[in-house]
Amino acid sequence: MGEANAFFGGMREEGPVFLECYGWWFAKAGDFDNCFRTFRDLTRCSAQPGNYTLPFVLRICRDRMDLLMGSLVHGVVLKSGLCLDHFVCTALVDMCAKSKAIDEARKFFDDTPKRDLVTWTVMIDGYAECGNAKESLVLFDRMRDDDLVPDKVTMVTVVNACAKLGAMQKARLIHDYICTMKFILNVILGTAMVDMYAKCGNVDLAREIFDGMREKNVITWSVMIAAYGYHGQ
Repeated sequence: MGEANAFFGGMREEGPVFLECYGWWFAKAGDFDNCFRTFRDLTRCSAQPGNYTLPFVLRICRDRMDLLMGSLVHGVVLKSGLCLDHFVCTALVDMCAKSKAIDEARKFFDDTPKRDLVTWTVMIDGYAECGNAKESLVLFDRMRDDDLVPDKVTMVTVVNACAKLGAMQKARLIHDYICTMKFILNVILGTAMVDMYAKCGNVDLAREIFDGMREKNVITWSVMIAAYGYHGQ
């Protein structure tokens, strides 16, 4: 951050453009206090942050689980007319979901006019992390009904949700879908599937996935060992 202060500190300009650049820099660097301070100064001079700055500020609110600041940023979003901007809407969903305000996250999700794979994945993960894995899987089905094709990140999120739910029948359906879509079981997805089957009560299928993985890391081995321990083997 010394470089940022040296660079911007040498400038005399302190108008809206300067402040937004400064705020964006702090947000990207994770400097919470200076980011919020600059954001406050920006709004005080009646300037409206752009759609490339607000998602960074919302990400900081998410990381700090600061719903109060997040609500203030949301007010700026409404005032600036960016409530329909895809990137800003997704950042709002993510911020609320990670802050355990899942109902607010769902409201923003439902109000988002254009939901892409990232938006769906954020909402699916949010429900799982808030203890409602069943709704995560319902959303996954809805996402596919909207003709969106998941990527590996989405599938890891869905597999983790199924593990939390402990539903064996759903686990087999998800596994079949992964095979149908020909996803390659990399370390992350493979480990998630081992964990899913173990938590759904089938350590043999967990071992089958484990043995079929070309690459394993320490976490993979730990998950498999824990599965045997949990099931008394």
